[in-house]
Amino acid sequence: EKANSDEWKSRALSNMAIIYKSNGLYEQAINFYNQALKLKISNERRIKYLINRSIALKHLVLHDSAYVDMNNALFWAVEVCDSLAKGKFMYLLGFISKDLEDFKEAIYYFDLANREESSYKTFHNIGEVYKKLNQYDSAENNYYKSISLSDNTITLFKSHQSLGEIYHATGDTIKALFHLLQA
Repeated sequence: EKANSDEWKSRALSNMAIIYKSNGLYEQAINFYNQALKLKISNERRIKYLINRSIALKHLVLHDSAYVDMNNALFWAVEVCDSLAKGKFMYLLGFISKDLEDFKEAIYYFDLANREESSYKTFHNIGEVYKKLNQYDSAENNYYKSISLSDNTITLFKSHQSLGEIYHATGDTIKALFHLLQA
């Protein structure tokens, strides 16, 4: 009964953290996540809170603490998840790292996700990271992998569009037009 009560308390604390985080009040959000993490909660909820706390820490430029949280979340994921869930979890960490412009970490987590299960979304996002780094050859390779695996029209559109942008940036007008017309 206490565990069930703690789950509900943790949800309320997490909701408060989300409100504070969405308003840019990261220190307060972290305090609510800290309180939630002290409770007896499910492993899946613990992983979610660690990830969210790491995002708030990164916004406060406390990268070392954020990496500790991400690694702790990774540990919990490895302990409690099957292979498919691990891949989705690694993809999520990669996506968060990409959004926070921590590109080295993003590539690391996307690569881990692909080891669990290759995905067109993961290859597309790796391409996006390399494109932002102006590493067009690596971006191009990953976009082509995404296209070869994709059955999703939105991702096909985005990958072709991104390839068109790369070819335009490198002066290859014919390939740029080809891919932009595919999009």
